[in-house]
Amino acid sequence: MEVIEVRDGRGTRLGWAYLHHPPGQEPHVSILKELFVWPAFRRRGYGTVLESVAAGRARASHASSIEMLFHGVDAMPRNRAAGRGFADKTGYALRWRRSRRPNVSAVGEKSLM
Repeated sequence: MEVIEVRDGRGTRLGWAYLHHPPGQEPHVSILKELFVWPAFRRRGYGTVLESVAAGRARASHASSIEMLFHGVDAMPRNRAAGRGFADKTGYALRWRRSRRPNVSAVGEKSLM
């Protein structure tokens, strides 16, 4: 598990990403379990930076693709368009599904090849 953070000049944490590299899979897939930017700092490019660094770290671990989990809150009507737009912008194809543990509403898949 890798934790990637974005902080301002004073050390305030603006956002973070949790990237998991499950062992023993072929082809190797890294999972972006969480990508979060505090609401006051959204729409400034921090999420795109976090995703880009996560994709780079996944490539460095020899992953052929990366999956980003979209949690239940991302599927709420007021949030769905933003999540879908972010997925499109960063190159993820969304597969909508519903699961309870973890509470995931969609999985975005992106090839790293």
